Amino acid sequence: MRFTAVHVPRTFRMSLPSPRENLMQAGAKPRGLYILAGAQALSSVLLAIASASGFESSLGDSQTESLGMVVAITGLVLVAALLLTAQWARLATMVWICALMALQLALYARDDSPHYLVMALCLVQVIYLNQADVKRALTPQPPGGLDP
Repeated sequence: MRFTAVHVPRTFRMSLPSPRENLMQAGAKPRGLYILAGAQALSSVLLAIASASGFESSLGDSQTESLGMVVAITGLVLVAALLLTAQWARLATMVWICALMALQLALYARDDSPHYLVMALCLVQVIYLNQADVKRALTPQPPGGLDP
């Protein structure tokens, strides 16, 4: 039995990237990822400074300041995860933003002045987390390099 090649029209072929294109795509990070990591780092540093200076004194005692420092350090760990394009970094950053916004809303509810800059940075982070190229960089790729 002899097998012959079947002619498939170009429109029906799957376009597979070359190994060189795979390497280029793997090394290239979207610009939005760097903006996202920068906003994350800035809001973490602002939270650490605010926690160290005791801005949350109306919320409680030193436990609240310690909680603020833990959230700030977690934010800095997430910066590294974002830059390393860890698969879990997008979800963890969303959870971190929710915790940070809840803290700011608690300050607002107690008639303390929330940090509006931190809230604005959280908004920037959510916008960049939902950009297509950042989503693609932070989602797991199927084996073989094929897009689903």
